[in-house]
Amino acid sequence: MVLDDPTDTEFWQRWGGVHSCTPLYYPAFLDRFPNAVCAVLAAITNAEPGGVLVHCASGRDRTGLIVLALLAALGVSAEDIADDYALSHDRRAEQCAALGLDDDTPKIRAFLAARGTTERALITELVNGPDFADRLRAGGLDDAGLAALRARVLHADRSAARPLRTVRWPGRDGP
Repeated sequence: MVLDDPTDTEFWQRWGGVHSCTPLYYPAFLDRFPNAVCAVLAAITNAEPGGVLVHCASGRDRTGLIVLALLAALGVSAEDIADDYALSHDRRAEQCAALGLDDDTPKIRAFLAARGTTERALITELVNGPDFADRLRAGGLDDAGLAALRARVLHADRSAARPLRTVRWPGRDGP
């Protein structure tokens, strides 16, 4: 399932580039594409028993948005969601180091600081905002869907879960 709609050039001209590497674009994305976000939540709800993998190129941008929506729908506090998001920078730094790339976290934080905000402030404002639940409802997450999502994630039968396995990329981290 692909979250982004690259054909919406108006949106991406405004919110692409460095904006889409920050929570700065999350409210606009939720307003423009609530159905896409809720389709991912529905896919998690309806997945076969076992784990569900959510990923993007960096593991913090689109992944961060989906995990934010998932955790908020489950009732996790904005502060805990912001703490979880901050961990993505640690993983990103490790990923960049392993690939011999520069970590872009300092640039992202400087970009946000120049706009008078932080990742934590943006996430807290979004999750605690009065319209967050309305954004998910606009995407089709009704009370029944929310109850099903909570049942899937919080009360899932873990006996049928398959163990996680590490997938190695040839040429990157061994044979």
